[in-house]
Amino acid sequence: MNPCTRSLDLLDAELTEADRAHVAACADCSLLLGAGDPLQGGSTPTGHAPLPPPPAQALEALKARPRAASWKRPLWILAAVQLAVLVGAGVFFSLRAPQPANTAPMGTLLLLGAAILAHLVVTGWMAFRPRWQVGAGRVLGASGVLLMGAVLWGGSGAEIRPTWEGILHCIGVMAVLVALPWMGALQGLREMGSHGGRAFAAGASATGVGLLLLHVVCPEGTGTHLLLGHLLPWVMFAAGLIWMRGRVPTRSHAP
Repeated sequence: MNPCTRSLDLLDAELTEADRAHVAACADCSLLLGAGDPLQGGSTPTGHAPLPPPPAQALEALKARPRAASWKRPLWILAAVQLAVLVGAGVFFSLRAPQPANTAPMGTLLLLGAAILAHLVVTGWMAFRPRWQVGAGRVLGASGVLLMGAVLWGGSGAEIRPTWEGILHCIGVMAVLVALPWMGALQGLREMGSHGGRAFAAGASATGVGLLLLHVVCPEGTGTHLLLGHLLPWVMFAAGLIWMRGRVPTRSHAP
């Protein structure tokens, strides 16, 4: 079946009543001209619903910033905050005690420290990269469980303070250590739409700073202390970022 040859002639022409009748009856012309030229008051062809107008917030964001910022910007900001906390807290703790308080073997100490640092870097990258891959949530969960198991396995077994005193002390220390990275991750997440997986990955990365520092400076090494004083706060602070992200507005709607 040959396409109608009048459609291109009618495209820029002033439509007469006869032309409108032809367009209404001809599938080719109706599809091309929008069943009577929408600019002249016609309707949209059947089966071709008009696209919804862009949200006002998106239009305003596009006017203010026509080009999207690099996705690496919030990642670098979070990394800078994490590095500042690691260096600042590391200097503070080293002035108090030059040697690591963790009495686990040095090989175990270094290996677990490297694992925590690697998890911190990878989860930060996962949180802010443009595309959230299928299965990324499972990878995030599995890596977190493996890291928790490694931390429990590498504990020194030492018990210095009464159980709950030591646990509450480490929870308080972690809350102080992760406050700035946590806020930095939240600000970075506001540059994109709310996503639970991204928020948890960013939280795991931000609070990984506290987990890494406690791994070095905490003398307690029992399984109960590590689970309730180190690992559980790490997970809870990371999950708290999901809750907070859903309650703050998105700062940028530009693509």
